[in-house]
Order: sequence, then C-alpha cells, then structure tokens
Amino acid sequence: YAVAEAPDGEVTLQITDQAGNVVRTFSSEATGTAALPAEAGMNRVVWDLRYPAAFIAPGVNEVRSGVRVRVAVITGFVGGPLAVPGTYQATLRADDFSQTQSFEVLKDPRIPTTVAELQENFDLSIRVRDRISEIQRRIAAFNDVLDELEAVEDLVDDAEIRRMAQSIGVDLEVVGSELYKHELEGDHAHLHPKLTTEYARVLDPLFSDLDGRLETIYQTRLAELNRMLQERGYETVIVPRPGGPPVS
Repeated sequence: YAVAEAPDGEVTLQITDQAGNVVRTFSSEATGTAALPAEAGMNRVVWDLRYPAAFIAPGVNEVRSGVRVRVAVITGFVGGPLAVPGTYQATLRADDFSQTQSFEVLKDPRIPTTVAELQENFDLSIRVRDRISEIQRRIAAFNDVLDELEAVEDLVDDAEIRRMAQSIGVDLEVVGSELYKHELEGDHAHLHPKLTTEYARVLDPLFSDLDGRLETIYQTRLAELNRMLQERGYETVIVPRPGGPPVS
C-alpha cells in the first residue's frame, strides 16, 4: 500500500473473516509482529495466516529473580492456529481514510485433508488456545494479589492484618500450585505450569502436522482436561483481596 506522506495519527490494518470477526490487527503504534509500517511511499506488511497466540502471564516462560524466584516454562505450543481456507477482508485505516479489500486463503492442493477437516483442527485449536489464556489470566491475577499481600506485610504495622495477609498468601499458593510453580529453582522441564502445559501439549501434534486429519484422541484429551479443571474448582475459585473486592 502507498502513503503519500507519513500520517500524523495511527494507521491500522485489520484482518477479518467471513463472519466479520477480527482475526489480526496491525498498527503503526505497535511493536514486534503486530507492527505496521507507515512511511511515505510504498509499504508492505505480511500476515503469516496465524490467529493471535494465547495470552501468557508475565513471568511465565521467563526467569525472574527478586523477592520471590519464579521459574515457569510451558513445554508445549501456545501459538495461534492457522486460518482455514476461505474469504477474508483486509481493512486499512489512516486518519479519515478507510479501504477494504477481500482476498482468498487457498488450500494447498497437494494435501489430502479436506477444508472441513482443517476447520475441525482450527475449532479445536481455538478452544485450547482460549483455555490456556483463561488459565494464564488466573495466574496473572494470582500474582497481582500475591504482590499486594507482600506489600501489606511490608507496609502495615498491625500484627493481625499482617498475619491475615500471610495466611491468605499461603492459601493462595496452595490453590495456584498446579497453575504456576512459585519459589522454585532447578530443571525447567520439571517446573512447568502443569495445567497450561497439559493443554499446550494437545496443540503440539496439531502444530507439527498442520495438514493432518484430526484424531479423536485430541478431542478426548481436551474433554479430560476440562473435566479435571472443573473438578478442582479452578473455574470458580474466589481469591480474597485485602481491602478490596474478591478476584474470581
């Protein structure tokens, strides 16, 4: 796309599917893979045909040291699934200008997998990606509350409030023990966030064989993990927040 002169405001390129759902958004104000060039003259952006990756909580897949050492490595695929063949739209917006162009994503004619089977793979991948994001958002909430509890212990002189904060922190560590390994150091392979990794491993075979037919075992494993999540109460856990509303 050509720009006569660099615009003053944000330039965006939005990819949507046939139903109008937003697939990816690129912006001149973003960084990394979401960055959109907007210089005077010709510009070019490439969509890799992937949907956005799962949300990953700060500190996961990183090694951070400080008051609490947190080592958490997800040993599985957490990226976004590939778009299914079909019609998509690209909408470019800059200041008051907007233009939409339709385009086709084609199936590789060399593979025997049908579009319907690719859609099955996609549907499963999106469900797993969204579940990983849900778990990781809980982890981020756990971490925020733990940080607040540490601040209470450091700043409050009242012994009863400090004791309550410590007690809540201990209970919270127990609840989140399988979601995120706290205060541990060692072999990363043995310190992965267990539930997130189990879901990510469902995506591994689909990622390694993107054009393969969906096997029933993937659906079965996803159902098992969802059942385990519900049985352990992670979907309904309420985290008490000192001096504020609970975080569910």
